[in-house]
Amino acid sequence: MKPAFFPKTMTAGLIQAGGLFLSPWTRLVIGLLFLASITAGCQRARFENRVWSAASPDDQSPQALSWAQDSDFTEQQMELHVGNETLLRKVQKIDGVEVEGAVTKEVRLVDDDASTPVYIAQRKLEGALKFLPRTELLLYRANEDRIRRQYLKNLEAEGLHADAPGKIVITERDGKFSPELRVEISDPKTGQFFRDSYSLTGVRIERVNVGLSFNAETRFAQVFPQGPRKSQLAWVPVFWTQASPKLTGTYFSVTSRSGQTLGAANDRYAFALDDLRFDQLQVYYFVENFLNGLRTRHGFQLPLRLQVETHIGYPESSNAALYHQNILRFGTGDGVTYRDLMRDPTVVMHEVAHAVIEALAHLPPQGEGGAINEGVADFLAASYLDTPRMGEDSFIGGPYRRNLDNSKSLDDLSGKTYADSEIVSGFLWALRKEWGAEKTEAFTLRLLARLMPDADFATLRAQMHELGAGLPEAERAILETTLHERKWQ
Repeated sequence: MKPAFFPKTMTAGLIQAGGLFLSPWTRLVIGLLFLASITAGCQRARFENRVWSAASPDDQSPQALSWAQDSDFTEQQMELHVGNETLLRKVQKIDGVEVEGAVTKEVRLVDDDASTPVYIAQRKLEGALKFLPRTELLLYRANEDRIRRQYLKNLEAEGLHADAPGKIVITERDGKFSPELRVEISDPKTGQFFRDSYSLTGVRIERVNVGLSFNAETRFAQVFPQGPRKSQLAWVPVFWTQASPKLTGTYFSVTSRSGQTLGAANDRYAFALDDLRFDQLQVYYFVENFLNGLRTRHGFQLPLRLQVETHIGYPESSNAALYHQNILRFGTGDGVTYRDLMRDPTVVMHEVAHAVIEALAHLPPQGEGGAINEGVADFLAASYLDTPRMGEDSFIGGPYRRNLDNSKSLDDLSGKTYADSEIVSGFLWALRKEWGAEKTEAFTLRLLARLMPDADFATLRAQMHELGAGLPEAERAILETTLHERKWQ
């Protein structure tokens, strides 16, 4: 769940100063060289999509698919395990620079010592763009320190912070492909994440909001196991390797912007509800509980370590409930729209679910892919908690923020991310009523493993049919009926 907003005060200085990173003469030379070397190539370059499935194989075996072994995808980015399936994900690089959204995904069925391919998909940049404008890159490298100092200076003037050094990627813009500098930034006051894109001459192209929202020793903590609406304070087991200066577990850690820590090691932790340390314990329990559920129910384990930050905006209150690139951020709620965000399990687990979605599918935060992202995050959290109502403990404006027990169909598609997300979550919840929680969750995870970064409702529907073809007849009939009733056919 993301109480979404975008700062209304944007300093124009970065845009104005961006063009001053390099001298006018240098920019002119770069521009001419750039046009001479790749303009035609950019016009003809395009993404090509290829798919092979064991459910509908052609006359080629997976071992004979040369595109699946493409040398442009030699770097293995990550390997994940979902139940008895293994997902191998690689990214395309040209001259060592990553192509945004270009990936090869291979799903293998693991049985004893055997590993059999069941699904392979690839999205590759093809065409005339076989190399990058090396002259432009060399000139950028020569001026990299100066460009970096300038954008850091402008970010500081805006009160923003660069979370990592800039990274060059090849991206598509207005139908053309070219390298851009990407800088991941955040607002220390609100916790919100943004991404700045620059040309290699240092001119900022755009800023987008990218925050996605909504061996340990046993300890015991007093928390609300299911949130304050559905449970009383109770002692629950928690597992961490370190309590101070930050709560550190096997797969994630929790810190507070207030600077408060749990203090000396203890076997039992209990704090008053108005003590900021209580929220740290509560968030830790929710995150750990959800991750443990994924491991025990589906054998799924995140391939990355999460960093959880609480009390965003301290000492002020904020509606932060965000995920971006392994970082989760939560505020206390402003008391007007939201309250006690960190005590609402649907909010916290929704954000953790975004990390699962990023690991498996790398879906975007906007467009139809963003609606799928939000809808699946709602479903995974709601299914684990066995409630269709999101935000019951935190949303002040009504009994809940979103309800998965709805009748929304594809006819209700509006182009609005959160409204359209309820089409996805509503469909999955309807399926859960027939299949049960674990079977529907497993289906959803397998579905994510097959989605590409450019996924939309059409590709989601196609992949549901594809997966459905391999289901037992009774389950397949339920899937087809639900698809028909929700106008997905």
